[in-house]
Amino acid sequence: MTIARRKLPDLILCDIRLPDIPEKKVARRLREDPATRRIPMVAVTALAMVGDRENMMAAGFNGYISKPIEPRSFVETCERFVQPVRAGDQSLLV
Repeated sequence: MTIARRKLPDLILCDIRLPDIPEKKVARRLREDPATRRIPMVAVTALAMVGDRENMMAAGFNGYISKPIEPRSFVETCERFVQPVRAGDQSLLV
């Protein structure tokens, strides 16, 4: 969360089975912080369970992607939340 506050990325992709901190706590902390509250967050998981999408959206995530990731839909989901990086503009990459 410190990195998100320092870098202010355009999008946060968050694994929903984190080993050190529950994903709902990550979402809550990022949403409570004025510096990060507007950053879109997408939950990503390989262990999709019934109700996960609804739970993650209720926790503050803006989107949800289950694995295996289908490249086209993954890119489309991410593009809904960020402007595409201009060709050759490396200053926008974190």
